[in-house]
Amino acid sequence: MTDVPGDRPSTDVPKGDVIQILLFLAIAVSITLLFFNLLLSPNRGRDHAEYRLAENGVLDLTGWNFEDHGPVPLNGEWEFYPNQLLGVHDQFSDTQFTHVPGRWSMVDTMNNQGFATYRLRVRTDSHETLFALRNFTVSTAFRLFINGQPVVSAGRVSEDEQEAESEFHTLLTPLPSLMGEREYEIVLQVSNWDYRTGGPWRQFWFGPYENLHRWVWSAHAKNIMLLAALSMMGLFFLGLFLLRKRDTHYLFLSLLSILLALRPLFSINYLITYILPGIPFDLMIRIEYLALFLAVQSAAFYFSSIYRDLFCSVQLKFMSIVTSLFILLVVLFPPVVFTHSIYLYYVFSLYVYVYLIGVIVRAYRLRITGSSLMLLGGLIFIVTILNDYLFFTFSWKTESFVEVGMLFFIFIQAFALSQRLTVAFHQVQDLSENLSDLNQHLEEEVEKRAEELKSVYDSMKNLEWIRVAEEERKRVGRDLHDSLGQSVHALELLGASLGQVETLPQDVKRKIDTIFELNKDIKKNLYTILGELYPVGIGSRGLLAAVEQYAADMMALHDLSIDVVCPVRDIMVDAVLADDVYHIVREGVLNAIRHSSVGWIEVAILLQEYRLTVRVINDGVKDENGEPPAAPVIGGHGTSIMTYRAESHGGSFSYGYSGKNNYTIEAILPIPGRTRKEV
Repeated sequence: MTDVPGDRPSTDVPKGDVIQILLFLAIAVSITLLFFNLLLSPNRGRDHAEYRLAENGVLDLTGWNFEDHGPVPLNGEWEFYPNQLLGVHDQFSDTQFTHVPGRWSMVDTMNNQGFATYRLRVRTDSHETLFALRNFTVSTAFRLFINGQPVVSAGRVSEDEQEAESEFHTLLTPLPSLMGEREYEIVLQVSNWDYRTGGPWRQFWFGPYENLHRWVWSAHAKNIMLLAALSMMGLFFLGLFLLRKRDTHYLFLSLLSILLALRPLFSINYLITYILPGIPFDLMIRIEYLALFLAVQSAAFYFSSIYRDLFCSVQLKFMSIVTSLFILLVVLFPPVVFTHSIYLYYVFSLYVYVYLIGVIVRAYRLRITGSSLMLLGGLIFIVTILNDYLFFTFSWKTESFVEVGMLFFIFIQAFALSQRLTVAFHQVQDLSENLSDLNQHLEEEVEKRAEELKSVYDSMKNLEWIRVAEEERKRVGRDLHDSLGQSVHALELLGASLGQVETLPQDVKRKIDTIFELNKDIKKNLYTILGELYPVGIGSRGLLAAVEQYAADMMALHDLSIDVVCPVRDIMVDAVLADDVYHIVREGVLNAIRHSSVGWIEVAILLQEYRLTVRVINDGVKDENGEPPAAPVIGGHGTSIMTYRAESHGGSFSYGYSGKNNYTIEAILPIPGRTRKEV
């Protein structure tokens, strides 16, 4: 949870720790369930005795030791008079028998809405003990008389639907006026007009007041503890969400906790009737159903926010739509209508929980962090929910434990949260240490970066100078060629024409010849200078001719051999590219001569489809043992110039040893206007 529990970091709980945690939680669950069973039992700590059942409207408790065995439930066959409200002085005729606790929907002679009377005779030994009667919810209004005296009631019992008032209320009623009686005639009048079915759903308990009083307050204490614990956890997770709103799983977990915290108030004992005695029955039932429906949907939202990659969005939308329909049913219709939806909702919620367990199992198989604990908590929660389904559908004589299951689920979530927070704390601590180390070396790093930036700046400035010098060199070459070249050529033509004049004196002809020879020397020197300033294109020599001429000049000046390899003699490239290729060759040859004792150099100019490859290879440098040096012999200003020339055309430049004694520089330059498909 996304720090979401569905993340997959390698910080899961070690396997040994997981086993210990699971063992601890299993023991804790067992002890807690046992504790609550004892807490909710009116006869905890007493010897077990099989309860006696009423037969034909009579419950014989003679010989029952209340001190040893405690209170008894008034279960069994009660006299039943459907569609009649009989008082203690009325004639009870046409007697039927039905089982209590029981619902009218299980009685053939009774509708779900209506009224009826029950009667039970309880026979006991003579006791001076103060007895009491403990009742749970009776659907949905009742009056109870013992030996003709009104004892307890809830709501208003009436044969008329308009006059009846419904109320759920659980009470403990002492019977001081009946002390010493040996037989108790219990008459129970019930009416229901506002719920899906009527009748005494839950059992009545009869026994010593002290025992029942302790049991009632133990049950209230249990409900209050669950209410407080779930409410505090809900507020805690709500606070986490407000601090980190991107983690929506905290919000849904908070809603789930708060909604389940409402159950002790609005189910079974209905504590809300002690806090707000006048709360309308209609409102109370609506809150009970809405809390149940929203709790299931909150659980779906919670797991979908944790396992986003595993939870199908279509399933979530389906669950949301179905839940919305159930909520609309509760909002728009009276309880007598919407309470029938509970069985259908049990089926739907069972589908939701099975799907959620499937998602958690998939997460566990993928070893997602916290999934093992989530699976354990989810299973405990689901088991308690199934238990409550059986309890509220009267299919199993058990108690409600869903709040206990939720409490364990929340505790497990808190443990998983503490695990994730611990991991996050360690990560923050490591980051803090790394930042501390970085701060210690920050000044050195800044100085280092400053030196690198200065070096890059100097290189860029040098390259800019190179570019300006290249432009200036080309301009001077063009100006010399266009101005001085034309003057020398004109002087050559003038001298040739004067030499053909026969009438000139001999001394004048000798001077003209001398001027003509000097002009030849000037022209030769001029073109030599132009060849250096603007080597390619001057005199229409072309790239290859310029390179061959330069190689011949270097061989004449130095005792070495220079081979020029160019399979394609007629290389047609623009003047700027040709000029840069020439200077790359020139710089490569000069570097080899300056920095080594070479005896052989090869210059290769290769036309390869869309690019021109230039290589200058020499026979390297040997140390005293005849081995090449460890460090390259090329670098510095010359390397920067050649790199600049290659990269200015979008190409690349490299250099290094190409063999034991050979050293190679290579420039690859794309030819403008050509593609890979052209040859």
